[in-house]
Amino acid sequence: MTLEWLLAAPLVLLLGLGALQWSLLFQARGALTFALQQAAREASFDHAQPSAVSRGLARGLIPYWSLAGPGQSLDLFVPVAQMRLAQETAAGALVWRQISPSRESFSDWAQPGRDAAGDEVPGRLEIPNDDLAYADSQVGAASGQTLRDANLLKLELRYGVPLRVPLIGFFAVRLMEMLEGCTGAVGMATMTASGGATTGSSCSFYRAADASGRSTWRWPVQVVATARMQSAAWPSDQTPARRENPQRLAGGSPGIGSGPVSVPPDGTSPPGEDRQVTARRDQSLGNGTSTSGSDTSGGDPGPVDNPSSATLPESSGNGASARQLSEAILSRGPGLLAACRP
Repeated sequence: MTLEWLLAAPLVLLLGLGALQWSLLFQARGALTFALQQAAREASFDHAQPSAVSRGLARGLIPYWSLAGPGQSLDLFVPVAQMRLAQETAAGALVWRQISPSRESFSDWAQPGRDAAGDEVPGRLEIPNDDLAYADSQVGAASGQTLRDANLLKLELRYGVPLRVPLIGFFAVRLMEMLEGCTGAVGMATMTASGGATTGSSCSFYRAADASGRSTWRWPVQVVATARMQSAAWPSDQTPARRENPQRLAGGSPGIGSGPVSVPPDGTSPPGEDRQVTARRDQSLGNGTSTSGSDTSGGDPGPVDNPSSATLPESSGNGASARQLSEAILSRGPGLLAACRP
């Protein structure tokens, strides 16, 4: 009996500790989801700006990090949480990114920005969000989104949750590092996409340092949050390119990653495309094709100047600057602005 127990005890202990750590990871996932929802909600009122995302994320992480005591106002601890957020980001334990709206969303739907008095602001572009209930269901050629879809702010967060249960961190991290081939110094996690699901290197998360600078066993947890924009979205250095986000927004309408809309260079219809959709696309591209139910011309519309085919500046680092993005879109002229209006 004693021999059998000595053989089984280590395995039973590891299973019990592993179950405890797994439950803590689920608790952390819920806390991170709440924090990211706070970030998306705050940014939706502040034109989808990265500073608002970071501010909302720091505020949402205060309960998870146990920075505030019972009955204490969270506002008092926002600066402390922002400092902690900056430390975790610098250590490679926390990465967030914007999934939507993308640069192609601005290409399809951007209009010249206006201030509170209604005057046009030079050099600013924005995706309008007024009267979305009455917006056309037309799909943008570059983004594959409707105007309503372009007004969904979608964020993704990956965070290395510290593994606090004894023994589990050592065995779990060593196993995953071996499976993923993590060797030597690893820089910041690179977030790519493959097969319709967001993936990325987790090597930088497994041993990321804590606030004291000491390496800590961690397990990467990924969450996504979406919020309806309550203000006009502005481009920023976090605005991604659509090719970086092969995902589909929640719901039935086309969104990020639903696949590019096929627009042949000669302006003709892709095989099997619905006639009404073709008419709307041609109208948005500015080639003058009638949107009526019958077309008596019967001729080839010929080559068109497709404003959606212009190339936006390639992203460097976290993306093209807002000014570069605005200038690139505005340079396309009246044809694009006409296509942008719902």
